[in-house]
Amino acid sequence: MIARSADWKCACVAAFALLGVAVFVVFVIHPGGFEGQIGWFLDLLPGAIVGEILADTASKILPRVERIVYWCSILSISFLWYFALSYAAIKAYRFVIRSLGS
Repeated sequence: MIARSADWKCACVAAFALLGVAVFVVFVIHPGGFEGQIGWFLDLLPGAIVGEILADTASKILPRVERIVYWCSILSISFLWYFALSYAAIKAYRFVIRSLGS
C-alpha cells in the first residue's frame, strides 16, 4: 500500500509554489511593459482587488497600517486563490485516476 499525503497538504505546497512563481513574474520579469504590467499584476495576484478595498478601509481607521494591510491581504487572498485552484485540480485528477482504474 502506498502512503500518500493529504490533498490539502499537496495543495498547500502547490499554492506556495504558484504564489512564488506569480510574485517572481510580476516583480522580477516585468512582462508587458508599463501598461501591461498592471494587467499581469491583477491577473497573477487577484488579492490586489480586495486588498485595495481593505487597505482603503484600514487607512481611514489607522493611516500607518495601510501598506501592511494591503500587502498582507494581497498575499493571503492570492494564496487562498491558488490553494483553491490547486485543491480542485488535485481532487479532479484523483477522481479521474480512480474512475479509469476501476
